[in-house]
Amino acid sequence: MCTLRESKQNAFNESCCAFSNSENVQQIAKDCGINPTMLCNKLNPSQPHKLTLGSLLNLHLVNGGNQTQIIGQLRDIVIGLNDKL
Repeated sequence: MCTLRESKQNAFNESCCAFSNSENVQQIAKDCGINPTMLCNKLNPSQPHKLTLGSLLNLHLVNGGNQTQIIGQLRDIVIGLNDKL
């Protein structure tokens, strides 16, 4: 189970980095009402700030409902965890 958790966490971290590299995070943060530096920190796995589900959903909605890598990874994480419970 720990291996599954680590692989899913790594996939989520990679998705956060890919999102950060491919999107205009500064503008998205402003549209979400989040400080741009805080959002960058939340998307950076080495920072102590974590992306909450509410923030993730807000990012999804502000980003035009586009099925970004983060949303896809969240779906995979939830499905993977449900399969193991």
